[in-house]
Amino acid sequence: MTSPEAAAAVTRGTIIARGFTRRCPRCGSSKLFRHWVTMVPDCPRCGLHFERESGYWSGALAINFICTGGLLVVL
Repeated sequence: MTSPEAAAAVTRGTIIARGFTRRCPRCGSSKLFRHWVTMVPDCPRCGLHFERESGYWSGALAINFICTGGLLVVL
């Protein structure tokens, strides 16, 4: 397990870089995916639990609805 002090020392840029390289945002472990898009439920190194937040698709649905409606009004 990673200590809370070490987890707090991770910068926002490091978290984003680890996301692009498919690594754990907390500890940097690289064994988070079983297949290309299938994630493990927990990080095997630090135990960070991965789950989608409630309303995960709401933003995408709203943006799609607004863009489609705007396109239909213009055409």
